[in-house]
Amino acid sequence: MSKAADETSILRLALEDAVAYLNLLPRSPATAAVISGLEGALLRASDARCLIEQTAAAYTPAGELLVKAELRDGKLLISTDLSQSRSVALWKGLSGDGLQLKMQPAPDCPARPKD
Repeated sequence: MSKAADETSILRLALEDAVAYLNLLPRSPATAAVISGLEGALLRASDARCLIEQTAAAYTPAGELLVKAELRDGKLLISTDLSQSRSVALWKGLSGDGLQLKMQPAPDCPARPKD
């Protein structure tokens, strides 16, 4: 897990703890407004985390990321971490029969209902 993901998880847990604590206090308009704001922030963060609906990747035999595909809001983004000097590996992977990537639901995102 990346450092940013760790920090996001820590902040999410802190917000959840804050909401739980505030729910123990006597309810006032100010407390209710703060709880509502924090719960709204948690929902927006959850929705933002699921912008990537599906993902797939292919790797070289040495384990380098060759190509990554992400489906975001119906648009397919294909990227690579290979340097330009290693583009031959990418070309070899794409030429011939091409690469077959099996798209999987993105981690931490619920499966979306199919229309």
